[in-house]
Amino acid sequence: MTLDISRRARLAIAVALAGLATGALAQGAADLQRVEINAQKAAAAPRLDVRANCPGIDVALPLALANVWKYGPATGVVDVQFELRGDEVQVLSTRGGPRDYHPSVRRAVRGLNCATAAAEPQRFAFQIVFRDEPADQRSSGRQTVALLQIQ
Repeated sequence: MTLDISRRARLAIAVALAGLATGALAQGAADLQRVEINAQKAAAAPRLDVRANCPGIDVALPLALANVWKYGPATGVVDVQFELRGDEVQVLSTRGGPRDYHPSVRRAVRGLNCATAAAEPQRFAFQIVFRDEPADQRSSGRQTVALLQIQ
């Protein structure tokens, strides 16, 4: 069975549906409350050239972290991010790797000699790798702490 609807009937149905939709929109608009939108500038990606602003980090960091192995020789990678304002390390965070090492890593990073001439605070990110070398390859009988720049 096919339903044959005349052109005039289709037009009447379309007008009726449009009227219903308009009425629903008008009622919905009356129910809307005021909406406020606040936007913030997206944070810039952290800089990866930590060696340029913290000269000597390759020597200072392993020395400062030489005793972390006393917590148990755990291996892993610790992600470090910090904000540098002038010559002061601020907003420092650590993630991943052996959690027992995080306080020592934060102390070591705060003790670095870093500086920036930028007027705005600069964010930096890098990784510290803790690995245990076989005893016959250790030069000082200690495990290895290495700095990696994230590429």
